[in-house]
Formats: sequence, C-alpha cells, structure tokens
Amino acid sequence: VLKLVSDAEVAGRGFVATGSDMMLAPYNIAAISIVREFDSLSLFVRENPAQKERLFRLKPLVIQEFNAVRKIIDLKKNQALKSNQRFEGGLDSELMEKIRHLTQEMKDAEMQRLGSWTEKADKDGQRTIRFLLIANLAAFLITAVSLFFLYRDMDARQQVEDKFRETSKKLQVWVEDLEQRNSEFTVLSDTVDLLH
Repeated sequence: VLKLVSDAEVAGRGFVATGSDMMLAPYNIAAISIVREFDSLSLFVRENPAQKERLFRLKPLVIQEFNAVRKIIDLKKNQALKSNQRFEGGLDSELMEKIRHLTQEMKDAEMQRLGSWTEKADKDGQRTIRFLLIANLAAFLITAVSLFFLYRDMDARQQVEDKFRETSKKLQVWVEDLEQRNSEFTVLSDTVDLLH
C-alpha cells in the first residue's frame, strides 16, 4: 500500500514538474492497483479484528492522499496551478506519516503473528520428529523381538530336525543291523535245513 501511495505521489510530482502525460502512467497504475490491494488485504485480515481496524483507518487516509495528488494533477492540467503553489500532501506530509505509521503497525503485527506461527510450527515440528523417533524406535524394538522369537523358533526347529536326523540315522543303523541278522538267520536256517 505504501509503495502504491508513494508511486502515485511521485508520478503527480513528476507531472507537475514536467507537464508530460507519460508521468501519469504510474499514478493511473497505482490508482487501479490500490483498489485490488485493499480487496486483498480485506480478505487477508478478515479474521483478525486488530488488523481489520487498522485497515479501516488506513483506507480513508490513502483515499485522501490519492485525492490530493489527483487535485494537483487536475490543477496542473487546467493550468490553474500557480508556479509558487505548494504541492499539498506529499511524502513528508502529516498524512503520509499517518499512512506510514499505520502500514508499519500492520507490518509489525503480521511479523509478530508470523513469528508466533513459526514458533508454533517449530514446536509442532519438534513434536512430530519426537513422535517419529519414538515410532521408529518402537518399530525397531518390535522387529528385534520378532526376530528373536523367530530365531529362537528356528533354532528350536533346527534342534528338532537335528534330533530327527540323529534318530533317523540310529533307526537306519538298527534296520541295517536287523537286515544283517535276518540275513544271517536265513543262512543259519538254510544250513539247519540242509543238516536235517
């Protein structure tokens, strides 16, 4: 807002000094832009009563400054401006000082709000990081415990399989021993049958 007001005033001074219509382009742009700027600011501060009140006080001051610049431009266009007539309003005027003061108040309030939002976001971010660290630690512990039990179960299974193989080998030896004895018994039986 302050830049647009300054642009309009500088354009007005330039027009008064030169009489060139080209100098009015920044004023015309600022006059159009200030309406959009106030609309945007109104939306931006609609839920902030203090800023809304500052904007309410700022708007008529800005309109007054634009009107003062417009009056000087019109006087110059109509050749009614006397060469020694002082440029009313202006960057050093009381009106501009009020505008500067209000815009600075609004900026300071927004910076303070931004600072508190940043502080809150930092705290929320720290809480989120702590939560994620705890969640990751819990996930790691759950995985470690699961792996422990899985390994333990696998180890127990391996022991059972080893015992099964050992028992299977013993059974195989007994079966082979029985087959050997059976074979010997058959030979002995055949020998007895021959002797009879």
